[in-house]
Amino acid sequence: MQTKHAKLITGLVVVLLAVLALGATAITTINAQRRHEEHESRLRRLSERAAKVLPKEAFKPGAYTLSESHYVDGYCVFAVVNVDEHGQLVNVAFNQLDQFGLNNPATATDIARWNTALLKEPNVAKLSLKHGNKQCFQLYQNYMGRLIHAAHTGEQHQFKINNHANMAGSGGTS
Repeated sequence: MQTKHAKLITGLVVVLLAVLALGATAITTINAQRRHEEHESRLRRLSERAAKVLPKEAFKPGAYTLSESHYVDGYCVFAVVNVDEHGQLVNVAFNQLDQFGLNNPATATDIARWNTALLKEPNVAKLSLKHGNKQCFQLYQNYMGRLIHAAHTGEQHQFKINNHANMAGSGGTS
């Protein structure tokens, strides 16, 4: 009878120790997850703060321009980004101009909205199409992305895009 009690007590002790070990593991896992989430949250806040500060301070003063070589569908793109001596973005302009220098009325409203948004938040990835012309939006993102990048690096101030291939529909740029 004592052997049965000893085996029962030993079994209970083993089960109790297993439960305690599992409980300790669960608590450790929960604490590790909480620390990880706190760390991720801290990194996210730092990243958001850096994103607010860096773009404005990272620009190199100057005028950055981009123009297309040829008219496509009657219009030619001319774009400019101006950065003042303090590294602040002060002007963003993207225009689809006809041979008389007039804006494309089909895209002028969308372009004005994108220009305003890009001046406030100089990140073309954060722009929204919102029922506008998809081809114009993609062109805007491509060209203005080049100019914003140039303003950050300060290396190249003028871009001349040979869009001759666009007239055939292949979308070539240089």
